[in-house]
Order: sequence, then C-alpha cells, then structure tokens
Amino acid sequence: MALAREVLARNDCPARSGSGSGSRFHKEYISELQRRQKWSKDGGHLKLGEMVLVKDERLPPNQWLLGRVTQLYPGSDGIARVADILTTSGTFRRAFNRLCPLPVEDQNCIPGGPAC
Repeated sequence: MALAREVLARNDCPARSGSGSGSRFHKEYISELQRRQKWSKDGGHLKLGEMVLVKDERLPPNQWLLGRVTQLYPGSDGIARVADILTTSGTFRRAFNRLCPLPVEDQNCIPGGPAC
C-alpha cells in the first residue's frame, strides 16, 4: 500500500494530469500491485502407487484416511485431476484438491549426500 500511495502522490502521475484517464489508470495500476499467486506455478502431479492422505469431512479433524493411488483420470486437456485411492475401507475416487501426497524418502540415500 505504501508503494501505491507513493506513486499516486507524485506530481507526474497520469491520474493528476486532468486528461480524464486517471480513473482508468488507478484501476489498471492498482490491480497490478497484488497479483494472484494461485496458478502461477505447477502444483506437481500424483503418480501411480504414491501414498496419500484423504481429506474427508465425515471424519474427526485429526483422523485421516491413508491410501495409495491406483488409477489416474486425465481431463480433456491431458492433466489428471482425479484419482482412485485404495484404502483399508475400500477404493475411493477423489479430486486432487482432496488429497495430500506424503513425502517419500529414498531408502538408498545417504544423509548429507549430494542426492538427498
């Protein structure tokens, strides 16, 4: 906000020139100050056989289903957003936003080595 105030307070600001395009300048400039970060990077992809936690509103807050990805379903753009998850309770089909992939550590990795 301080940066926006500083720029708008300058005498050479187009908003103060009286040309009538000041309101447009304000809208375009201020909307560019805070960019959306949601889709700016790729979120990573699930792989077959990967272990995940399944979010489920029916379970208590500290209880999670543990499962393994058995099948991926790509959309029309070729990007998979839905997966079948095998758990002890059965197989569920869930969207990726309801899954939390677990970090996997390589068993052959030497702690502190270059590949870890």
